[in-house]
This record gives sequence, structure tokens and C-alpha cells, in this order.
Amino acid sequence: MAATCSICGSPDFMESYSDMFGGNERSDMFFDVVIMDEASKATPPDLVLPLCFGKKSIVIGDHRQLPPMLNEQDFKEALMSLNDDKATALANDIDRQFVDTSQFARLILNPNVSKSIKSVFTEQYRMHPQINDA
Repeated sequence: MAATCSICGSPDFMESYSDMFGGNERSDMFFDVVIMDEASKATPPDLVLPLCFGKKSIVIGDHRQLPPMLNEQDFKEALMSLNDDKATALANDIDRQFVDTSQFARLILNPNVSKSIKSVFTEQYRMHPQINDA
């Protein structure tokens, strides 16, 4: 089964999954592996939702490409509208760097993340070396 990040929490996705695999409860909705591509441009909610459905996750991306498209003010307002102390605290911590840096970049560049769970490709074949080296 394949789906976009944003559709994973929708009633349509859950109904399709239930119909296909016979599960009746959301707790029955687990995949052996969730593969998420283009993760560097995924917003935090985009990343979290699909990963909730996998026993194992593979997250693929390039932190030097497009970052997620988040509006700092809209994101803060959405958190504040939850009327929750933790959401309010998070909203107060959000700054321009938080919005401009993808969760994927935070993961791949974080020296505290074990090298056993991340890998970096060092060679590319998609563009001329002069363009890549620029």
C-alpha cells in the first residue's frame, strides 16, 4: 500500500486499510516497514503521522534540498489554539530557525544520533560533477 504523508490520518485512508486488510481498529493498522521519501521537505506533522503506522521506518531525504514550507505565525497560532500548556510552551520556543530547519536535517546532522541508525550516501549519479561540486 502507498500513501502520501498527509492522507495517513484521514478517514479515507483508515477505511481503505480496514477494507483491504480486515482491521477494524486503528490499533490494527501497522505495516512492517514505512518508507518515507523526500523527508527533508516534510513538516513535523507530515513526518510523525506515517511513522506511527510502522514497526520499522526508513526515512530518506537530502537536507541540502528544499526545507519544509511552514509559516512560523500560523504554526504558533495552531499550537496556541489547542489551549494546552505543553503546546503553548512549544509555541513560545518556536523561532525562525525551527521553521527553516527540517526535522530530517536535525536528525541527520545531530552528532548524538547513533551512526548505527543513519547513513549518508557519498556519491551521486544524477548530475554532472561540475554542477554537484559547485
